[in-house]
Amino acid sequence: MWLPLLVAMLAFAMPARAQVNAEQVTAIGRNVLSMDDYMLAIHYFNLAIKAKDYLAEPYFLRALAKMKLDDYKGAEADCTTAIERSKFMTEAYKLRGFVRQQMGLDSLAIEDFNYGLSHNPTDREFLFYKAVAEINLKRYESADTTLGRLIAANPRFQEAMTARAQLRVERGDTTGALQDIDASLKISKSQEYPYILKAQIYTEREDWPEAIEAMDEVIRLFPDRPELYINRAFLRYKDDDYYGAMGDYNETLHIDPYNSSALFNRGLLRFEVMELDGAAEDFSRVLDLDAGNFHALYNRALVYLSAGDYAKAEPDIRRIIAQYPRFYPAYYAMAQALHEKGDERGAVKNMMIADDIVRRYVENPEKNPLDRPTIDSMANSRGHEKGEEETDQEMMDRFNQLVTTEVDTQAALSFNDRYKGRVQDRETSLAPEPLFQLSLLAPKESLKAVGNYFRELGELNSRGYIEETIYLKEDATPLTQEEIEKAFELVESYTLALSKPKPRAVDYIARGVLYSMLRNYESSLADFNKALELMPDYTVALMGKGYAAAMLLATDKDAKPLAVIDIYDDALARNPRLVYAWFNKGNLYYQNGEFGMAEYCFDRAVELNPDLGQAYYNRGLSRMQQGKKNEAFSDFSKAGELGVLQGYRVLKSLR
Repeated sequence: MWLPLLVAMLAFAMPARAQVNAEQVTAIGRNVLSMDDYMLAIHYFNLAIKAKDYLAEPYFLRALAKMKLDDYKGAEADCTTAIERSKFMTEAYKLRGFVRQQMGLDSLAIEDFNYGLSHNPTDREFLFYKAVAEINLKRYESADTTLGRLIAANPRFQEAMTARAQLRVERGDTTGALQDIDASLKISKSQEYPYILKAQIYTEREDWPEAIEAMDEVIRLFPDRPELYINRAFLRYKDDDYYGAMGDYNETLHIDPYNSSALFNRGLLRFEVMELDGAAEDFSRVLDLDAGNFHALYNRALVYLSAGDYAKAEPDIRRIIAQYPRFYPAYYAMAQALHEKGDERGAVKNMMIADDIVRRYVENPEKNPLDRPTIDSMANSRGHEKGEEETDQEMMDRFNQLVTTEVDTQAALSFNDRYKGRVQDRETSLAPEPLFQLSLLAPKESLKAVGNYFRELGELNSRGYIEETIYLKEDATPLTQEEIEKAFELVESYTLALSKPKPRAVDYIARGVLYSMLRNYESSLADFNKALELMPDYTVALMGKGYAAAMLLATDKDAKPLAVIDIYDDALARNPRLVYAWFNKGNLYYQNGEFGMAEYCFDRAVELNPDLGQAYYNRGLSRMQQGKKNEAFSDFSKAGELGVLQGYRVLKSLR
């Protein structure tokens, strides 16, 4: 069994009989958690718990990781265990209350929040989560009181203002809700929920210009979300702005060419303005995506009828009748088609069938109900609760109604944990393409044009010093459970190899790569340093060392990137054409705010490899930071052309 050796390995090269240092393993897991690698973090917390199951922190942190993976039941159980081991750990009550909310256990959640508030009556997360739970339970008076306490203690807590606006909407006080929304937007105009709630209020008032203005702001914040354009198109249509609505559907389909809601709506709009060929094409594309969409089928049949193409209309109508034999409008449509073809007997027969269906329904609706095809995704059947009867005209209006897409108008409810490092602090909508790293996993397939190769790495792999192939990649996708277990097995194997009297530099490199894959960057850095002691000119080891040092830098608020840049300078002194060292060095300058130096490094990378799309993209960001807008646009365009699709997205949002 390899587990005892694995345990010794995780104790950082301690003697083979040593126990796991649970605190150190927990610290590694916490760092991994801060990088959003939840499966791997859970693996480390499992080791800590196995070593010292009386500690509360590993259970709490494992609960946090499970929550991030939507394992709410598992997170609740771990929080309960953490509380059993340390009953004054208020953060565990906060997390348990939060996951209970996610499971719909709002009453139990409130018990947890009340415990936390008994120790800290002004804690804003406890108050906020409690208020949301009270809203969910329709305890509106209590929720109003809780939100009043929250806002009094935290007057600039924007989410609280939005939550109270939501509460006021539910209580029918839209005037008060708009006042809270305005107060929320004075705090910050960078959140979507106040604008979406504002759009909802004005939509219900049928104040289309105000609703459109609110949606304009949401789209300004999130220009790549197709559902926002679909909903603004609906508002523009209601405001008689057909041109604007058509533009929004076109924009949706530019972002998402297979968006069936946008295709369906655009088809209806084209039909309305008698652009019949385009309407038929849109409905046909909807049917290609969803052959059972009878709303699209019926509307396509109507388009064919309007165009006088009865040969195409008739098969569509027959399909509808076969599926919905008591959907009387289909028989009227068939009668029209047959009449135009000169089949009067058939036309009269279908008219009589339709009339008979309607007559029988009027005489006894319960015994002779009509077929009422529905669109499952429709979110805008306004004015009818489930089970409420609608008139025939309303049914037909809905059948030919524009589809909207559900947008959440609830206040954002996310767990506000305090276990993030600098990696998260640096998150931005314009984040650079990540550093290149060594890995024993082959890169995922992508549109990016370049294969990552440099001479020294090719030589190491070709000589067969180790069984595995070492790759250079920028794909930082978290490992699967199977990949985690395999990586630990390989660490054991290389630990055995390195226990021999004369360890090889290449084995230190391989284990250093594995430690890096497992986010244990301290151990990774130590192994690359050992390799460089044996072979000071080993450029591959310098690339691995640079990445491990950079990732440690990301979790240390006081660290400076210059030391890591020196590592890449050492690699470039040995191989000035090492394009990936130039790229990684440019990233570090960018993260340190030295955008001119970053641009210089990306210049060198592009000169050495004109197909490296990531370098164009990051140089574009560097140039944007320096106000070089035109040059940046050119770089983003080139990056998109080379497969870095984020380049096109940035271009779109900036324009």
